[in-house]
Amino acid sequence: MTELHLWSIVQCLILLTLANGVPVIAKKVFGDWLTWPIDGGWLFWDGQPLLGRSKTLRGFVLAILAAAIGGPLVGLDVETGVLIGFNAMVGDILSSFLKRRLRLVPSAEALGLDQVPESCCPSSPPRLS
Repeated sequence: MTELHLWSIVQCLILLTLANGVPVIAKKVFGDWLTWPIDGGWLFWDGQPLLGRSKTLRGFVLAILAAAIGGPLVGLDVETGVLIGFNAMVGDILSSFLKRRLRLVPSAEALGLDQVPESCCPSSPPRLS
């Protein structure tokens, strides 16, 4: 079993913060410019949006780029940053999908549902230095 050290946890938390924060900052800076919903506006069988308008391709890409750039800044390689950023966004998409099934509005806070998928998915990379 891989032993996680405190610094490895801190590195991952920093990259998670970057990956989750950059799309929010981009929304404030760029507004609706280049905001294409990942789900293409599709509805699920329950009549609710698959993910919702707040999950955009711009946010997904910027989150991965931010984590990739942040990786070397915290002592990890770019590939690990990409992996953490990508997995954080997959967790974010999963939580958004589940929140739509619960009929919560986009960007509504759901204790546990907002934190667990987003933080557990990135813990899967095997190469945390």
